[in-house]
Amino acid sequence: MPLFKSSVGVTDGDKGDMTVTASGATWTIDTDVLSTAGRALIDDTSASAQRTTLGLAIGSDVQAFDSDLTTWAGKAAPSGTVVGTSDTQTLTNKEHTARVQSVTTAASITPDGDGDDVVQVTALGEDLTINAPSGAPTNGRRLMIKIKDNGISRTLVWNVIYLAMGVTLSTSTTAGKRARYAFIYDSTALKWELLAKNIEA
Repeated sequence: MPLFKSSVGVTDGDKGDMTVTASGATWTIDTDVLSTAGRALIDDTSASAQRTTLGLAIGSDVQAFDSDLTTWAGKAAPSGTVVGTSDTQTLTNKEHTARVQSVTTAASITPDGDGDDVVQVTALGEDLTINAPSGAPTNGRRLMIKIKDNGISRTLVWNVIYLAMGVTLSTSTTAGKRARYAFIYDSTALKWELLAKNIEA
């Protein structure tokens, strides 16, 4: 297999570990000089091809450099088992930051059934319709809805997906008072069940 080409005039013939042909234009290394792997590497026509031969192709076999790698390299590894997205695991001593959708006032609100832990209206200045949450919530998913008007009582209209369980859903706000409604999702009934309601005294 020809491995070297040269424009330098060298006489043809066996030079020991290689043979020169084509009036010195092609130099071929003898097969017993290099291993098959070595010959495959030398025969590659580019650095990219050599990386592929070595199993070091960037993006396929190895990760290309990224500044984030340097950042992560400086982080202390956590103790314990790495948390997986589909593993059954028990988390200990972890703090959960609630995901909150907050508005000052609105004619309607639509909780994100997959992403919101809390939906709050801080100074309701108009009648309010609470729509069915979006998304595909899982059984047992919790949702807190917090409502406070701007000092004037406002009408509340709840979508039929909200089901009172031993406590009623308010049809209006209490002027100037905060109200809290705690729901849990029942995937069998396809309802957000009201478990608790508290209104500021």
